[in-house]
Amino acid sequence: MKRLMLLVALLAAACSRPGSDEAFVRTDQRDEQGRYAFTLAMDDSLATYDITVYAAAHANDRETLPEFVLGVEWEAPSGQPYYEQVRLGPEHLRQRLFFAKYLCGDLRREAVPAEWGIWKLYITVADGEQSLDGLGIRTKRNYGSR
Repeated sequence: MKRLMLLVALLAAACSRPGSDEAFVRTDQRDEQGRYAFTLAMDDSLATYDITVYAAAHANDRETLPEFVLGVEWEAPSGQPYYEQVRLGPEHLRQRLFFAKYLCGDLRREAVPAEWGIWKLYITVADGEQSLDGLGIRTKRNYGSR
């Protein structure tokens, strides 16, 4: 009987939701308005969320990357839009290969959404987009910090 209970507990844990989500949109996969479009599930009222944006850019080792100015539009589950501007520059460089560079920066740390549910996130790039291969978003759920 104890083995059966242990098996049930392990199966329940194996079927639980992952602690993070990640999506990457290549530059040639942007929507009709030229935006990088993402969907974020922020529907757990017991969690806070860390949201990270990352960029893949093609640039050789001698080239310096421009500072990318990102126009970020958050669309709440109710349709209410929120806007902000975020900069992703050389100080966000995380990995450098000969023909590629990867930048990573926080959009939010331990965020509590204004509304629970599925959010839409649209990002436009003001300058330097010709060197971008794409943008990605990581959403991590944190428990125990509320």
